[in-house]
Amino acid sequence: SAAKFGDQVMRGAAAVASTAVVVMLAALCAGTAAITTGERGIDIAYGLLTQTQWECMATTNNHTFVVIESWRGSNGYNKNALPNTEMAQAAGFTGIHYYFYPAPKDDPSTQAQTCIESMRSEGLLDDSPYIFIDVEAPANWDVVCETNVAFMQTLIDTLSLIYDSTKIGFFSDVGNWSTILCDSCKWSTMPLWWSDWDSAKDCDAYASAGNQFGCFTAPLFKQYIGDYSECGLYVDGNIGC
Repeated sequence: SAAKFGDQVMRGAAAVASTAVVVMLAALCAGTAAITTGERGIDIAYGLLTQTQWECMATTNNHTFVVIESWRGSNGYNKNALPNTEMAQAAGFTGIHYYFYPAPKDDPSTQAQTCIESMRSEGLLDDSPYIFIDVEAPANWDVVCETNVAFMQTLIDTLSLIYDSTKIGFFSDVGNWSTILCDSCKWSTMPLWWSDWDSAKDCDAYASAGNQFGCFTAPLFKQYIGDYSECGLYVDGNIGC
């Protein structure tokens, strides 16, 4: 009958709608796209870009991921993180991550809490991005590396209590890590964003003597070139390992 046919149609529509909801939820829970070998990306500091610049970078050299500064040391939370994220998403970037530039002379717990609370309130953590702690510029750190190790441990402990610990990592290189953190192996299982400006679009050199540090087995991706001109900007180039 027409009534039975209508029921069948309604049940079919409900099943399709239910499937669509499941697919949509799965996509949301999956988080931001993982960084794959050979995938190209950029990183930017606190400046506010334009939508045209984001679209240019998405099409130039096929960049698909970006790391945006979210914490600016003693300057605090980067207010441009949200608008840059929104424009990057609109331009087609599928992986949007963040880096945390700490102020080693300030309280690490307060910095971590303020940054995460700000990011969460603006929805920047909804897709479970990586947050990389920037370990560089020894002049900004204590001359006693053990003091820096204690600072870092408190920072990581605090971040891990309020965010996914598997998504907290480091940005550094052998020289900075050794000088600032005593070449500590305390965090060797955490994700590593490796800096090595050799212009090589691969991570093969990490296996070479003199490049490894912190007992990290391998980097997640590599910053292979710094401050090059693209789309009217000076950016850093990155490659997935």
